[in-house]
Amino acid sequence: MPALPVSSARGSQPDADAHLEAAAAWYVRLCAEDAHAGDRAEWQRWHDSSPEHRSAWSRVERMQGLLRQAPAQSRHALGAVASRKSRRVALWAGLAFLCGLSFLWMQAATEAKVEWLATAPGERRELQLADGTRLLLGSASRVGVSFDAAQRRLILQTGSLQVVSGHDPAHAAAPRPLQVLARDGVVRPLGTRFTLQQDATGTTLAVQEHAVELSQPQGALPPLRLVAGQRVRFSAEARGTPAAAQAGDEAWTRGQLVVLDMPLARFASELAAQSGRPIRCDERIASLRISGSYLVDQPERSLQSIAALHGLRVETGADQALRLVPRRP
Repeated sequence: MPALPVSSARGSQPDADAHLEAAAAWYVRLCAEDAHAGDRAEWQRWHDSSPEHRSAWSRVERMQGLLRQAPAQSRHALGAVASRKSRRVALWAGLAFLCGLSFLWMQAATEAKVEWLATAPGERRELQLADGTRLLLGSASRVGVSFDAAQRRLILQTGSLQVVSGHDPAHAAAPRPLQVLARDGVVRPLGTRFTLQQDATGTTLAVQEHAVELSQPQGALPPLRLVAGQRVRFSAEARGTPAAAQAGDEAWTRGQLVVLDMPLARFASELAAQSGRPIRCDERIASLRISGSYLVDQPERSLQSIAALHGLRVETGADQALRLVPRRP
């Protein structure tokens, strides 16, 4: 992973360019296939450390939004780069391309303001938008809301989101289309309820009511229609086969983690991500397979139930981290 540029806190143009370069580097790092929770934590510290960093990050986000609106020939040019090089090199090329054209696109179109909503690790947040759409944000999630006179857009930057689409009564005569822009594709609700969950390797879309249409502008895949009871796993360049939805797809909205034959190490990682509590397991039991439904808001109770069932014990460290270990050394 390349080193990240370090930008200073002063306001000159060279410094502003350095801030933008640092923000672009962070974007590439977070989109990399080997990105992990530590990267996200480092990015958050960088992002929160100065107004200049936050402003530069917002510019990169706006550039990504403009890329989705770019002319077809521009996207084709970026696609050609992606076909010849690795995903990370393609991302760098795309960001450089955007830096060169963003000023022209800004002059050609008025960009709707984006209001960002976020949750802390272990937090879930429910709210209703002006158009009647209801959102539920999962742990450590960040969602942008961008409505104007012509369209409604939600931008899932990180984490998990459930959407119950509203009917936009104030624009009944000319309904504004609703889109959800995720890292790996665009979801168009068709009067529906669905969940999106992004992780380091891809995105899971599951439909609970009615139907949605999934588009992936980055590739040549045709739009995919999913109906209630279906799910699909996809990345920016690929898409799996639609399958029956799983209990765990929506369980997080109720504060539950539902797993089936999952390795204990992965379970500990997922419970930690959803609960906001550091959770680990001894490497000697990392491959133990577990199944069941567990309470995210009571991680210690969930671990105690696993320990009782499998002959383990739960330790609490000085940093309040929970750790599953064998009962006998």
